[in-house]
Amino acid sequence: MAVTEKEVHRIAELARVKLSADEYAQYGQEINKIIGWIDQLQEVNTDNVQSMQTVLSSLSELAPDLVTKLETGEHKLLRRSWNALPMRKDVVTDGGLRDEILKNAPKSHYGYFVMPFTRMP
Repeated sequence: MAVTEKEVHRIAELARVKLSADEYAQYGQEINKIIGWIDQLQEVNTDNVQSMQTVLSSLSELAPDLVTKLETGEHKLLRRSWNALPMRKDVVTDGGLRDEILKNAPKSHYGYFVMPFTRMP
């Protein structure tokens, strides 16, 4: 599936990116290369590959003795280093950046983005 120059124009329009005439052809070739790589990946047989929930192996596989020490509280320093990711309360907020975000919009009204009406093909 090759991307045409017309489709590159549409992508640039949707992304609100201005490109020169030469860049349309250049980016079209780059997008087609990326699609080619994706097509190659789709050819790989993954029938017998177990799906991953994480990129890390389970800790019990990596260091079973460490798991025992962590579970028994035997080694507090290791427990702290393993759980070193900062924790925060899971609170829903609006981020407090509405006005800054809306500055990037071509048009806004009453604190909301205004989108042009477009018919879907």
